[in-house]
Amino acid sequence: MISKINSFSINSTNFNGTPTIFDKFQKNLYQPESYLPQTNGSEALSNYNKVIVNKKDFNSEVQKLIISNIPEPTTLKGDEIETLEGEKLLNNDGTLGIIVVKGEKTSKEYYVDNENHRIDQIIERDNKTGTPLRIDSFGLMYNKLQSATVREFSPDTKNLVKETYFSDGKLFNIKTFDNDKEISNEFIRDGKLNYITVSDNKTGEITEYTIDDNGNVEEITIKNALNTNSKSIKIKDNKIEETREYKSEPIENIYGITPDNIDLKPSEFIEKPDITQLEGEKKFRSDNSLESLTVKDGDNKIQYHMDLKGNLEGIKYYDNDKLTKSVEYNLNGSSNITEYSDDKTSKITYFNKNKQVNLIILQDKESGEFVKSADFTADGKYLKSYEDKENPKYGELYLKFDQDKNLISAQNSKSTVKITKGEE
Repeated sequence: MISKINSFSINSTNFNGTPTIFDKFQKNLYQPESYLPQTNGSEALSNYNKVIVNKKDFNSEVQKLIISNIPEPTTLKGDEIETLEGEKLLNNDGTLGIIVVKGEKTSKEYYVDNENHRIDQIIERDNKTGTPLRIDSFGLMYNKLQSATVREFSPDTKNLVKETYFSDGKLFNIKTFDNDKEISNEFIRDGKLNYITVSDNKTGEITEYTIDDNGNVEEITIKNALNTNSKSIKIKDNKIEETREYKSEPIENIYGITPDNIDLKPSEFIEKPDITQLEGEKKFRSDNSLESLTVKDGDNKIQYHMDLKGNLEGIKYYDNDKLTKSVEYNLNGSSNITEYSDDKTSKITYFNKNKQVNLIILQDKESGEFVKSADFTADGKYLKSYEDKENPKYGELYLKFDQDKNLISAQNSKSTVKITKGEE
């Protein structure tokens, strides 16, 4: 079966229970360099704040951070598999894999989800270079709501430059990426701009602007890389009304869990191999493009999966025909490795484009929800938080650590659920 380009595979994971972990991971994923400042947390925060708090016109300044040129989401009618006119490419097993619609300057590849009989991704490429320019990804219909993500790439650098999220056709969030910073605009209430977040890729510091219903700045929050120091600035009538500074202090660690002994260890990074140097069984699509290459070694085998342009997008490892590990290589240079155990869980390790660990999760195979997670800084050096939703002693446990591995925050709750069907 044709596997589409995995531009952001974490979308398939349900992160119920920790609303911020997905946002944290996205911020880390696109950080290009090690970002912890050489100064201590207080000094770094103080230096960063000097420019911001001295600005007199906050509303004018925030206007520069509003993202324009918002893309229109692609609308699907649901009958594209039958009605699209283009070249229909079959997988090696004979099932429909991709419908290619060629235009004058670009072509669109419609990837087919045969299990749910729908189009789940569209990749638009430049006809001359084959470079992806835009990727539309569509979530499954859930509670009558359809989610969609549009990712736009630079034709020159091939880097991801903009990412836009839609929920049921309405704009929810849009982000831009460059080497220096990431800017995010969030639209939560009635399609109005509610939050603007700027993440500094060099220092890791985050500045969040809260926008009122009239489009004016009402609060500015600045956090350091590990969120151990922060400053909240209340704005009224475009002037500073109140400033509060927060600093996290170490607390007693009664849980016996530290960054050094957490039970989630990262998978070993797997370099992208040169397919041309490998020999094995080749399978082709109906257009004669290479779909997969299988290399066997006794009862073990490794399958390499290619996209339409011959680029390696994933690897699967088998032991006696049982899938034990898989690797996904993403367009932005990041990757993730999933290890499948014999029990009810699988472990996923996410690496940024610099091969540094950003996130590890232990996922329930049946529900798709995570049961444990370890969230790291962008350079992979420091553990920011650890969560265990099923800790046998403490129930749902969430711990945060500082740069010196001290525990600075802990939350835990334990409860039972009684389910009664029918009359008692």
